[in-house]
Amino acid sequence: MTKIFWRLLAVCAAVSVLGACADREMTTAFTLRGDLRGLTHDTVEVRDVLSYKDTTYRVVQRDGRFAFVVEPDTFALYRVTVNGGAASFYAFGDKGRTVDASGRVDSAYVMLSGDVEANGRLMDFERVLAERLRAFADSVDCAGADGAALLDSVACAEAAAYVLAHHDDYVSAVVFEKYLWESRCPDYVMLDSVLGGMSGILLDLPELHRARAVVDRKKAAFPGRYVYLNNLEFTDGTRLPISESRGNYLFIEFWASWSRPSMALRGELEDVYAKFRNAKVREAGKSVGVNFIGVSLDTDAALCDSASRAAAVGWRQVCDGKAWVSDLVEKFAITSLPDNVLLGLNNKVIGRSLTPAELDSVLSARFDR
Repeated sequence: MTKIFWRLLAVCAAVSVLGACADREMTTAFTLRGDLRGLTHDTVEVRDVLSYKDTTYRVVQRDGRFAFVVEPDTFALYRVTVNGGAASFYAFGDKGRTVDASGRVDSAYVMLSGDVEANGRLMDFERVLAERLRAFADSVDCAGADGAALLDSVACAEAAAYVLAHHDDYVSAVVFEKYLWESRCPDYVMLDSVLGGMSGILLDLPELHRARAVVDRKKAAFPGRYVYLNNLEFTDGTRLPISESRGNYLFIEFWASWSRPSMALRGELEDVYAKFRNAKVREAGKSVGVNFIGVSLDTDAALCDSASRAAAVGWRQVCDGKAWVSDLVEKFAITSLPDNVLLGLNNKVIGRSLTPAELDSVLSARFDR
């Protein structure tokens, strides 16, 4: 009887130990629970932003609810992409913690709650930013594309100030990605300055490492730099000699027929072109004008020409069929469409990624129009 008692006691002890181990294992999991409105796809995509490995997970959602459970090695940051890539948000995670995400996916920001303190700091920033953007919109006419660009510039300025004040906080990595890197018209000079103020712990992150590489490429054609251009050959068989490009202002539009944002912008650029196509000013002892050219990333020059005719574009087009590896794309480090560069005399870079309104303003100041 005594032997049976001690055996039973040993079994109970073993079960107790195993249960404790199981509890400990359970506490190492991180759970992100979603209760979101506005989801249009059956799955959401979750990616570990801090990992150099391809750690992308797909999670099924039903009626906006889903649960993502993972065993992170350490403190983690996840990017949750929804609606087939149309929207996304970030959430910090840690072992044994649970975070809840709620709200509308197409709103200013998704609300995060739970026991991961970094999410609280991120929410504080986004709450303050939303309030400042609302106040700015109430004081300035923010209708249309120009208004959206103004709001974007305010968000970029607020984000830059936050990152520079918190240069070694992982929250700054999210603020940089969401509000500076992914802005409608990235200001690469500002990006370079902000990246230069970050600590090494942030610059070692995969996303920021890639951003640093792109910005370093862009530096070759930052405003104030001089860019050497060869003779340019257009799809209509004409050419722009080196002497003519260096002796005038030169606006270069980068676009493609398959890029809807590019095509949408061309009508506004046509208005600026019509205003300045015959403008002249005396500069450096000679009469100086403005040349507009397009650089198409289409692989077929016929598509470039037909799209330009359909849009009633008046300026000549370059299309060598090499798309993203063409000489001019490489020279100006173009990474997204639409994009553009404005050169002054001797091919000095005056501006990059200008909106039509900004281009009009810069040229008006120089040509007194």
